[in-house]
Amino acid sequence: MAALAWLLIPLVAAVAASLWGSWVGRRRTKTPDAAGVAGYERFRAAMERSSAAGTALDAAAGTGTGADVAAGADGADGTEARRGARRWRLRRDAELASAGASAHSSTDGPAREAG
Repeated sequence: MAALAWLLIPLVAAVAASLWGSWVGRRRTKTPDAAGVAGYERFRAAMERSSAAGTALDAAAGTGTGADVAAGADGADGTEARRGARRWRLRRDAELASAGASAHSSTDGPAREAG
């Protein structure tokens, strides 16, 4: 009986490998370009609607990130909100860069910093 069990292990592995191989090698149907682009446009429109609604609610309530509150809701296109968000990201990136420069100011070089 033990010999039969040892013979079943490779048999089960071979069946599993053949099933996996047939799954991986299957012919996949491609999404037509027009349908993919249309789906992406619907997704983008939904994200813009939710972003504009969230920014307007945050500005009205006085909550949200600094960029949302500083920029406020300025209309359908959100140009000023994008500018405010960009200024906020640039300021944050500059602060992070200056903090990184001061944190890595070892005179021994990068080999010392790693240890």
